[in-house]
Amino acid sequence: MDGFQANPEGVMSKGKRITEIYEGYMAQKKNVDNTKNKVTSAWTGADSTGCVTAIESYNADFVQLGNVIAQIGDILYRHGNRLAQSRDAIANAAGNL
Repeated sequence: MDGFQANPEGVMSKGKRITEIYEGYMAQKKNVDNTKNKVTSAWTGADSTGCVTAIESYNADFVQLGNVIAQIGDILYRHGNRLAQSRDAIANAAGNL
């Protein structure tokens, strides 16, 4: 087998799994935000401010990584879907010969 082979359903499945990972990732981000809010309401002073500032300093990176994970899942799913559509169109065309 020297040619290229693809399993469209497998590629779509991988895309869905990455999307599930993204959803779990965002749930963890929500947990971090909730913890930050608890720290803010329960702790005052310079140490509290420093802790909250440190947590918030990671927010942009956290969001950016989440966006990349979501995009990878979407790209894989859409690519698998296109492969399946192409495969089915070729099979239909061959059936009409």
